[in-house]
Amino acid sequence: MLLADPDHPAPALRVATVEFELRAEQEAVFPRYAGATLRGAIGGALRERACITGAPTCEGCPQYAVCAYGRLWESPPEPPADLPKRFADAPRPWVLDPVQYGNRTRYLPGDRLAFRVHVFGPGLDFVPWLIQAVATAGTRGLGRGRATFRLVRASSVDRQGEAMLLYANDTLSASTPIGVRTLTPARSRALPEAGRVTLHLETPLQLVSNGRTAEHVDPQAFTARLLDRFDRMHLSFEDRPSGLDHQHLRRVAGLARVVHADLVPERFERYSQRASRRVPMEGLLGRVTFDHVVPDLYGLWRLAETLHVGKQATFGFGKVRAQAQED
Repeated sequence: MLLADPDHPAPALRVATVEFELRAEQEAVFPRYAGATLRGAIGGALRERACITGAPTCEGCPQYAVCAYGRLWESPPEPPADLPKRFADAPRPWVLDPVQYGNRTRYLPGDRLAFRVHVFGPGLDFVPWLIQAVATAGTRGLGRGRATFRLVRASSVDRQGEAMLLYANDTLSASTPIGVRTLTPARSRALPEAGRVTLHLETPLQLVSNGRTAEHVDPQAFTARLLDRFDRMHLSFEDRPSGLDHQHLRRVAGLARVVHADLVPERFERYSQRASRRVPMEGLLGRVTFDHVVPDLYGLWRLAETLHVGKQATFGFGKVRAQAQED
């Protein structure tokens, strides 16, 4: 059973996926993993547009509850009282998904830069602010040398996967609804019984154990981190516990066995604007196939494609796509 209590309401995390397409107006150079670069540029533009107090931090700000920058980009000054201590602080209500630009490092004028941002729960009210911030960030400049980009379009994806245009011709649509869907770790018909599932690590996955980055994907550790992340987000954004049966899901994760692994360690650096220094990063890329994966576990693992998992998930790291294998 996915739920510890069968009478508990099914967990459902509201999310909107916003797709951005920008066009380079100057030659631009990005680091290989530009999630942190995009995050810093968008956050700076959002603060410039939304902050009306000019305070150095959001802590104690009387406008926090209605401020797009505070609600989207900063942890709440006072996390929910019932947030378990192991969670440390409340999660951000968005995840950057940079896979669409394919880790490309150089853009020429006219080239297309595309990426996604998944926005959750309370962040949904501030999607128009986010779109305007991306447009401003492009105008101010991105990447090395601050090359300028123009936001060509922004769209959201509805439950049927259809694109809904939210921004075009330098204009934000006031009438197009934002496509909102729900994420739930439901059993999938793609895996009717215990079978094989491949995890595709599409951006570096960093799972830390005893202070060290794991050199392989342990199914129990991966499941535990994903469970904690979903629980944090569900409690913070939907105001109630997810009710997922941690004991059951961790137990069945222990039954999964590696059939094949093709993983490579990836080491790189990102520049931290707050710390004004380069920060070393590492993680795993590639794929690993497990046998004896039950449908409940597969349903949970599929969430990692949108939520991401591991360190720096908000920046775009830890995007993992789960795929059931045919016999």
